[in-house]
Amino acid sequence: MFLPRHHPQLRRLAHLALAAALALILTASLTAPVQAKDKLRDKHNRVTRSIKATQNHLEESSKAAGRAYARLQAAATSLKAAQADLRASRTAVSVAQVRDARLAVQLVKARNALATAREDLAVGQAQVEVQERAIGELIASQAQSASPGLLRLTVLFTTTSPADAAVSMQATDNLADRQAKVLDDLRLAKEALAATETRVQQARDDVAARKREAAANLRAKKAAEEAARLAQQRVTSLVSQRRAAHAEALQAKRADERELRKLRKENLRIQRLLRARAAHHGGGYTGSENGFLLRPVPGYVTSPFGYRRHPIYGYWGLHDGVDFHAPCGTPLRASADGTVISKYFQTAWGNRLILDLGNVNGKGVAVIYNHLSSYNVGTGDRVKRGDVVGYAGTTGWSTACHLHFTVMVNGSPVDPMPWF
Repeated sequence: MFLPRHHPQLRRLAHLALAAALALILTASLTAPVQAKDKLRDKHNRVTRSIKATQNHLEESSKAAGRAYARLQAAATSLKAAQADLRASRTAVSVAQVRDARLAVQLVKARNALATAREDLAVGQAQVEVQERAIGELIASQAQSASPGLLRLTVLFTTTSPADAAVSMQATDNLADRQAKVLDDLRLAKEALAATETRVQQARDDVAARKREAAANLRAKKAAEEAARLAQQRVTSLVSQRRAAHAEALQAKRADERELRKLRKENLRIQRLLRARAAHHGGGYTGSENGFLLRPVPGYVTSPFGYRRHPIYGYWGLHDGVDFHAPCGTPLRASADGTVISKYFQTAWGNRLILDLGNVNGKGVAVIYNHLSSYNVGTGDRVKRGDVVGYAGTTGWSTACHLHFTVMVNGSPVDPMPWF
């Protein structure tokens, strides 16, 4: 349990019932034993009734604060995740938009390449047609005259002089060359046309691929935009939830603080009464304080004595005792000989038991057991060191069975560990 260093009103809740009980004890110590016991019982009952009158509101406020802060934390965590999703979706939209623009440029280039290839194809087809007409004309002329080879033989047998034969032979060779060139031109034109047709098909395929890629990217962009829209809606909703949770937490905190402010004077009175009780102790134990107390349970320490930050309100507060691991039902032992001066339920501490150990080296020492499931002794009982005074539990502001053990010296909490 935290007792705030800079918010003393939060201590009041932790010690309200203790103050009442010890006030009654101090009054009782100044009167006859029987009369004091009756008066203690009567006053304790009145204080108990007074505590119960406000206990439900205090307990609900405390529970409300815990629930509200849990909801606030959950809303903040969810909002953080939703904001991350929104950023990721918006990034995906931006990436898709950039890619869309790039694909649009690539598609334009691909279409231009296709148009150019188609133009080249038309030129190639025209060239092939020209060459094919030339071939047709050549075939027609050959049909009306002999072939170049036959003409060469004719020249050899019909010319009468070497000079005429040479001229005729040259004419025949020129005709053969023209025929060969026409055929070569047709072959080259067809090869170029085939290459152009291949380039046209590749350009057509490239355009189709760019279109498919653009369509897929468009679908991705629309999906990202829808995800971003939904993420934005969720962020907006969670902002509202966080705002409502924050308001609820603030309201619960203020309700707690209003109740705790009422208990501040009571807390101060507790301290005065404990100091006064210590001053009236006589005799007692003298010797080493180390080892004076028996560990109330064999379990290990789960939370030591000292200051730490409150998990909800964030202030530095005193954890005014030691938490021991103690499963529910674990017997709780008296740390020394003493008198049970009070046992009661308190909202924060649950079932409490206060054992007065008397004077130790001139100081009034008491020990407090908190969060008990049940008691094994009654108020006013004398107990011996090692006796079972109660059983561990998880009553009050507790999340699991354990023992919160406090040592009070002249009304102030001290670290219990050096006393064992």
